[in-house]
Amino acid sequence: MYFCAVGLIALLPFLYLFCQAFTFVLYQGAWRWRSLAPVPLVVAGFCTLFYYHTPVAVVLVMIGAPSIGMLALACVWGLYSHSAKPADPGSPTEAE
Repeated sequence: MYFCAVGLIALLPFLYLFCQAFTFVLYQGAWRWRSLAPVPLVVAGFCTLFYYHTPVAVVLVMIGAPSIGMLALACVWGLYSHSAKPADPGSPTEAE
């Protein structure tokens, strides 16, 4: 049981990195660079390990930093999905 918990905690940063890389590859244009906005939050979270070296701090940072990054990345995903405006049915740009 403890092995599974340690594995999940150790794989959480890699899950974040996968989602970050997938988002960067999927998005185009300005959104590609906006998708990198959560990276400084994750790095700042991991920087707390320079000051605290206890096992509890390491576990909390390994859980907290990627979680903060995933929340920020989810906000970017939400902004991206709401940025596309629905087309009006009577707009002149439609091919008839």
